Amino acid sequence: MRKKKDVTMMCDASTVVVSNNIEALIEHLKKGAVHMFYRKKDGTLREAYGTLSDIFIPHRYWPAGKGEERPYLVNYWDLQKGGWRAFQKTRFEYFIEPGQEDFDFEDCSDNYYD
Repeated sequence: MRKKKDVTMMCDASTVVVSNNIEALIEHLKKGAVHMFYRKKDGTLREAYGTLSDIFIPHRYWPAGKGEERPYLVNYWDLQKGGWRAFQKTRFEYFIEPGQEDFDFEDCSDNYYD
């Protein structure tokens, strides 16, 4: 899988940095909560808040290490749904860099700059 460049989203007078780098996403998931977006199988955009940090995952749901390894998937704990979810790496769109999670995207146009 080729590495994607980070992108910057311009929204009116404000700028927010989003990343479409899958390796960076996984590292941030391990450290804490992440606001991310990916395409579902039906093509709709899924907005999710997830983590791989055991600080946020109830102990009874911690991985036991018995699962099948599927390197083409990103597994994460969905903080809103309270359960494990997964998506294909090829369907990943972007995540918002930590510290900018409360940025208001409602007024954003689809202007992306490399």
